[in-house]
Amino acid sequence: MKKVLAMISTVFFIGANLLALSVGDTANYLKNSSRTSWLIKDATGSLKVIEQITTGDMGPGYVVNLKYRLNVVMRGEQSGDMDIFVPKQVFAADFYDDIKNQSLSLGVFKVRYLGKSSAKDSSGQEYDNCSMVELSEFDHNFAGTNNQAKVIRFNHHGSIEYVNNLNIKFRSHPDAALIGAVEMDISGVSSNGIGFYAGLDLIP
Repeated sequence: MKKVLAMISTVFFIGANLLALSVGDTANYLKNSSRTSWLIKDATGSLKVIEQITTGDMGPGYVVNLKYRLNVVMRGEQSGDMDIFVPKQVFAADFYDDIKNQSLSLGVFKVRYLGKSSAKDSSGQEYDNCSMVELSEFDHNFAGTNNQAKVIRFNHHGSIEYVNNLNIKFRSHPDAALIGAVEMDISGVSSNGIGFYAGLDLIP
């Protein structure tokens, strides 16, 4: 579960504008029932920028705190928080140009550009011309090195240990709060062998 959540948290930042981020910035997310399987009764999440690192073994980049809570049928509540280092490369202005012509490996997963689409946040506000991106082929055994996304601190409460066949699609817009991600759709197979899918929308 730790590695899956670290991967998901990295997704939030791929569409972000580095210069627009400030320590203390926060974004909150809520389950969209129409895009979520029956297994997940409730889901919320939040991200907060807690530190900017400019030098040292990990930098340059940001340390971000991810908090999450999931209520899963027959498995109960899964909750916790973690601090993740997100390197500067993820925020590069030419990121989408790099992946438009071919998929890009970031070590822990592969990224593929899917084109443009509209998206809606949890209040129903529509964002036009969003960039759609897919993340797949996750390597659950990948160990991050310098200048790569990595978990610094992790605290999890719950019985789900891992997720197989993880696939994440998201729609990102530069006008959306903090990190740009307006909608995310996550699918996979939980550690008990049951497939699931979940949609999360930005709370404006």
